[in-house]
Amino acid sequence: MAEVYIKGLVKIGKRLMNIANDVFTQSLKDEIGMFVIFSVQQRMDAGVDAHGKNFKPYSKRYARHREKTGRQTSPVNLTYHGSMRSAMTYETDGDKIRTFFQDTEDQSGLSNAAKAYFLNQDRNFFALSKQDRKNIVEIVKDQIKTVVRG
Repeated sequence: MAEVYIKGLVKIGKRLMNIANDVFTQSLKDEIGMFVIFSVQQRMDAGVDAHGKNFKPYSKRYARHREKTGRQTSPVNLTYHGSMRSAMTYETDGDKIRTFFQDTEDQSGLSNAAKAYFLNQDRNFFALSKQDRKNIVEIVKDQIKTVVRG
């Protein structure tokens, strides 16, 4: 019988486990959480949803109200005072990153989380686009490269 011993196999296995632990760090999760928020906010500013479609226009009544108060009506940007936008945040738990709207109130007393929920029904802005997913994969790949080289 012939036996083959691969010297250092246990050491390689341990190194691979360390690499796995080193890849999905808190800083990587923070980077992904901030990326998602930034990406959603960019789309909100541009007036497009997660599929690249222009937002449904404001109602005529609301568009007149925005005009009277010096707010833009085109593109539809879902921002009036900015409280809903500033209520976006993320949290991490293990291998999850969860983005959400804090249940804070705007100047009129409305819940920012509730506003986001209802606005998202007609304008699917709070979602990941295909490009967002690709970008997140690239962020993770870059982290893997950094860890493997290190």
